[in-house]
Amino acid sequence: MFKLPLFFLLLVTTQTSMAHTTAVKNTITLGSTNTKDTALYQKAQRILSVAFSELGYQLKIADLPNKRSLVSANNGSVDGSLFRVSSLDLHLYNNLARVDEPLFVIDQSVIGKQQVKVDGWQSMKQYIISYERGTHLIETNKDKFKSYIEVGSFEQSLQLISIDRADITIASRETATDYLSSKSPLLSDIIIHQPPLLEIKLHVFLNKNNFPNLAKKLSNVLIQMKKDGRFQQLSQLN
Repeated sequence: MFKLPLFFLLLVTTQTSMAHTTAVKNTITLGSTNTKDTALYQKAQRILSVAFSELGYQLKIADLPNKRSLVSANNGSVDGSLFRVSSLDLHLYNNLARVDEPLFVIDQSVIGKQQVKVDGWQSMKQYIISYERGTHLIETNKDKFKSYIEVGSFEQSLQLISIDRADITIASRETATDYLSSKSPLLSDIIIHQPPLLEIKLHVFLNKNNFPNLAKKLSNVLIQMKKDGRFQQLSQLN
């Protein structure tokens, strides 16, 4: 049997290892709590795939539970979060850097049955809220509700409302519309209430140890994409 010289085997092994290292370096993985079928996920994927490509990276998205997604981004198991609220506590998650240019500016609406009445935060005191564990907006405002129930997903929070275990949840109009239009008939009496409770900005967050200085570069690319129209075009694709 023909045997390759040892030095040749070492050369091939070294080149293969270097190729693998380069591939890993050129891939960036962001955690997401939104599922693939939601509008925000799909918009973010289109926009950021283009933006990261300009910076020499291929985007991958890991679907993770809400709390685990943040912990994984902070400890470097993934390279960041696809989008989070601008007020995310960076003292607690001190390995994350915010991409200053917002990815989205969206309303946050109250979702519940017809009898729910929305009149700002002061009207929330009479309601039990169910929400996905780790949702920063709600966890920092727990005292504004009658009580709260933590669940594993947005869909579970809707299910609790449908059986009258909870009164409301809070989410973006797009996310709520996606679920209410395509899920169980048991959710048919749940609506998105007006007016929205508040407006929030969503940003990409990157692990600054995994990718030092990348947050600033990505922010600049997003600004340029908004100026030349590509951002808006990618936002509107179906």
